[in-house]
Amino acid sequence: MQTAQFVDTLRSGSDDLTFGEIAQQMELSPENLRKLFPELHALIREALENRRVRLKTLRTQQQCAQIDEAAARLVANGSRLNFAAIFREAGLNISRGQCDPAIHDLLQQWIGGFAPHG
Repeated sequence: MQTAQFVDTLRSGSDDLTFGEIAQQMELSPENLRKLFPELHALIREALENRRVRLKTLRTQQQCAQIDEAAARLVANGSRLNFAAIFREAGLNISRGQCDPAIHDLLQQWIGGFAPHG
């Protein structure tokens, strides 16, 4: 795979290559890639970071949808809403909501007012 293809592949998010795998496919060590091709190194790092952020955002959106559906089911059943009940109903790990601000805010909306605001 050529250099431009690596960057395009990373930007499109169509491959889960790591920096080390990219360097290996270019027959370089990660350190040599960084030293010999600093601009390419920066492009690859930027593409990897953009992919990481894009995937995290997508995962959070999917989990928010799961939480909305679970909380709506609990309300419809007359169940009491709390973090544990919503996470259990959504099939999610409760620690995820404690560290992700978007999930935490959504849960607070459901628990505080029985339905998301805004």
